[in-house]
Amino acid sequence: RQPPPLRPIFTLAGTVISTPGNLTAITAQAKAGKSSLMSAMVAASMSPPDFKADCLGIAGYNTTGKALIYLDTEQSPDDFWHTMNRAKLRGKVARSPGWLYAYTIADIPAQGGRNGLQIKLAKLSALHGGIHAVIIDGCADLVLDVNDAEECNGFVSELHRLAIRYDCPI
Repeated sequence: RQPPPLRPIFTLAGTVISTPGNLTAITAQAKAGKSSLMSAMVAASMSPPDFKADCLGIAGYNTTGKALIYLDTEQSPDDFWHTMNRAKLRGKVARSPGWLYAYTIADIPAQGGRNGLQIKLAKLSALHGGIHAVIIDGCADLVLDVNDAEECNGFVSELHRLAIRYDCPI
C-alpha cells in the first residue's frame, strides 16, 4: 500500500526534519544550543510564515490547532519560564496558544514523566483532535540508567509506538 505524500511537521532551512510517526533526535555537546533549537521549534509552531519570526531557520506552523506538548526534564522552573518566554518572543506572539502544553518535570522521577506523557497524549489528543508534535528536552532523563541498553532501547521503542499511535513526531 502506497502511503500518502510526506507530511512535514518541522523543516530546518527548507529541509524536512520531522514527520508524523517518527522520532527526531537532536544531539550535540553540552551548551551547544539544543534547548534554544527546541524553543525555536515551539516558536515556529506559533508563528505563521509571514510573521518573519526568528525561529533559527525552523518552520512548522501549527495550522490545525492540534496539541503541542513540550516537556523539559533539565531546567529549573525559572529557567523553564525564560525558555518558554523566549519562544513567545521568537515567535512574535503575545500569549501562548491554547494548544501549547509546556511542562517542567525536572523534579519528577523518570517513570513518572513517562507515565505522565502517555496520559497527556491521550487527553490532549482527544481535546484538540490530535497531536501536532511532542518535544522532549532531555530524553535521557526519562530513563533510570542511560547505560542500560535494554531500558533505553525499550524507551525508544515506546516513544516510536506513541509517535505512530498519535500520528505525530516526537
